[in-house]
Amino acid sequence: MGVRRGAGRQRAGVSSKSGVLAIALLLGLTACQVDIEVGIGFNEDGSGVVTVVLALE
Repeated sequence: MGVRRGAGRQRAGVSSKSGVLAIALLLGLTACQVDIEVGIGFNEDGSGVVTVVLALE
């Protein structure tokens, strides 16, 4: 039976993503005011840029 390389790191990555999500959710719930700004810019060649600004107060 072989051991997969990096299997432990994959599990750690999932838990760290869950931790970041939990912290973001906690900050969002404790904020009195949430401001979100979304900007979309298009270029003539069809490419573009989307910007998102999130402010928690």
